[in-house]
Amino acid sequence: MATTRRKPRRTRRSPQATLVTRGPEGLRWSKVIAAQTRIASGHYDRDDVRTELVEAVLREIRKG
Repeated sequence: MATTRRKPRRTRRSPQATLVTRGPEGLRWSKVIAAQTRIASGHYDRDDVRTELVEAVLREIRKG
């Protein structure tokens, strides 16, 4: 019985992912762009988001 090999499946990436994915010190530019988009749309001006953001920062400070 003959065995056949499948061709490797091509993955689809967003146009931003094909640019620089990591900068100096492991910085992921896609995360920076996403955060800038949220800032521009006013996402962080909501009370519930601000509360969660402050709590997350305090958790990180307590870890260190």
